[in-house]
Amino acid sequence: MERLALAYVVAGFLMFHRDTDLAWAAGIIDGEGCISLNNEHRVQYLLRISVTNTDLRMLTRLRDLFGGSVCGPLKRYKVHHKDRWVWDIKASKAESAIRAMFPYFVTKKQEAELGLQARALIGKVGSNHNPNREQLAWLKGQLSSLKGHQRAPKEEPV
Repeated sequence: MERLALAYVVAGFLMFHRDTDLAWAAGIIDGEGCISLNNEHRVQYLLRISVTNTDLRMLTRLRDLFGGSVCGPLKRYKVHHKDRWVWDIKASKAESAIRAMFPYFVTKKQEAELGLQARALIGKVGSNHNPNREQLAWLKGQLSSLKGHQRAPKEEPV
């Protein structure tokens, strides 16, 4: 008999998911997704999870499980390409989703850990005037380096 995973709160609603749902979602994010720390308008940092795919059913299920939004179809790169959509979730909803899926991550586990560290630094004050902005920038660099986008900063700021 399958058990329910831990309950958590998203946007004021108590959410329950089966372990299989969480494992499925973690597998999708491991293979197709992105966990990032976005610097919105160069003012604030937001934790973001996104998945781009041509199968709208998959993205709709992620939205049904964790919230967020699905947008698309996006502009095709070439005429023969299929339509694609993007599911994304930000801030505290992304944190809740990561916490729920964390035991099931394989390839994105380190990125999930860094994302949770960033959310702890952002806290309830947000990041606009956060005294931890240097550490948030360092975490953003660490996340980017895991994806192969840039070299990681050598030392964590004090």
